[in-house]
Amino acid sequence: MQNRTLECRKFFPRFRKTGVTLLNYDLGKKISSKLGYDKLTSFHPTVVDAYPECGVFSASLNSTLQPKKHILMEPLKMYSKGLQFLVQDNPKLMYTSNDPYDWTSFKELEEKGYLKEPVVPYSDVHPSLIYTANLVHTHGEQLVAQYLNCMLRRSWLFKYGRVRTLLWMNPKTALKILASPGYQNRARISCIREAVADYRVVIFHESPESQAKAKAKAAASRFQNEREYLTPLIPDSEIDFEKDFPYQNDFALIELIPRDNYIENLDEFEYVVTHLMMRMKVPLRVGLEYLGAGALEDLAPKLPHLINKTPFNMSHDEIMQIVEVFTLWPFKPKLLLDFYEESLLALGNN
Repeated sequence: MQNRTLECRKFFPRFRKTGVTLLNYDLGKKISSKLGYDKLTSFHPTVVDAYPECGVFSASLNSTLQPKKHILMEPLKMYSKGLQFLVQDNPKLMYTSNDPYDWTSFKELEEKGYLKEPVVPYSDVHPSLIYTANLVHTHGEQLVAQYLNCMLRRSWLFKYGRVRTLLWMNPKTALKILASPGYQNRARISCIREAVADYRVVIFHESPESQAKAKAKAAASRFQNEREYLTPLIPDSEIDFEKDFPYQNDFALIELIPRDNYIENLDEFEYVVTHLMMRMKVPLRVGLEYLGAGALEDLAPKLPHLINKTPFNMSHDEIMQIVEVFTLWPFKPKLLLDFYEESLLALGNN
């Protein structure tokens, strides 16, 4: 596979402005090893690989996992020749130009029998299905948000179980989804991620210019900076970025694994989180009134320990306490489902 990858490089486009392009096959193998994917070889998992670009990381992942089926989904024509060459003479590798941004692309894979996996109980991580995507592009954050929502609803690929999800993304998106309570980039999407998925930071890299801007912003802010607690499995000192990633300055590689807990009152959870995080810097005693007429008077006595705390500083458990009280409130708004459907359109912006 490594030799074919090297030969494949003659098809690489000279100019590209899309996602992350890894050119070091051995670094790709190291990533798989750090994640423990070499221990999954015996399961011969199915790998769904979105936006693989030139396919070097895909090839290294394929070599480690020895999957029974590895589906490369790359809609950009400039990568088609290289990927066609890569999958040549390998019946376990499949290339399609279907766009992963279009949800029907995955439905088509299922209907054609390419994606047909057993459903594994949420008590265990799915051993034979892995999803990876290169999302350092315009719609990247929106897709990350949608994936998290699918984890919340146990829909899409997560109907099969707790599917390992390995995502290349913009560092700003990574900081936003990983932000803990009280940290600078805390947002609604942070609360969703905290509720549904555990994570591992594999790589987190910013150019010197981006680091300087981030440092200046953090110094001017009274909030903590998420970069303080990020500990990548592969630190910058072990990567030659000019050689290994010559086309991209800022990116992160994050693994998300759905949690086994299930939120029963999903509509109420989504409604409460969205409304509170719209006003996350004001105390709950102010934010409650936006949950519905009479919410402040009826719910505040049930949440005395949280009433002066801001949603920005609340943990997942504290937010769930509010959700539980709201769920039992007989006067809560009746249009939660309509709100939920509308809020999905904006999820990627927060």
